[in-house]
Amino acid sequence: MEYRNRTGDYTGTVTLEENPYLEMVTFETAGKAPDAEQSTFRNNWLSSKVK
Repeated sequence: MEYRNRTGDYTGTVTLEENPYLEMVTFETAGKAPDAEQSTFRNNWLSSKVK
């Protein structure tokens, strides 16, 4: 990662780690149904933007 602040330019390393206390699942996996707005958002987010 490169960043700049008032004292100069810097380079650093960011290491991402898994948090074992969190899990991301779909509504369906959690036994819920997404509403129409959530479904529309999901479909727009996942659809191809290539024309």
